[in-house]
Amino acid sequence: MSLVAGIAGTVLFVVTFLVDGLTRPGYDPVRHPVSALALGRRGWMQTANFLVSGLLVTAAAPGLHAATGSRWLTASVAVFGLALVASGVFPMDRMRGYPPGTPDVTPTSYSRRHQIHDVAGAVVFGTRNAVASR
Repeated sequence: MSLVAGIAGTVLFVVTFLVDGLTRPGYDPVRHPVSALALGRRGWMQTANFLVSGLLVTAAAPGLHAATGSRWLTASVAVFGLALVASGVFPMDRMRGYPPGTPDVTPTSYSRRHQIHDVAGAVVFGTRNAVASR
């Protein structure tokens, strides 16, 4: 059952940010990262997406271990899920004109919260790439 949670978490994450991004005024997926969807009036949706999807992926780790016996793969998936959760807990700063009304610049410095978000994002992409290359 936990493997199903992991599949559901990954599908939920992608579907949610695609639909939310397509329907969000001022959001440009070429210019703004998915994390920007956690900003503004409807930001709660992407924040919830990070949290719920991350918890579902993390919940898949024990089932993955039972199915494969791989501690490395299990740990990678658990860290991936927890990094998604951290991305929701620590949102990025407003920038590049998003949400609408924000100055259309990239800041030269970032808040501590944004810095933590960036580290969590690096972990998400790093573990995703590590798992995919196996």
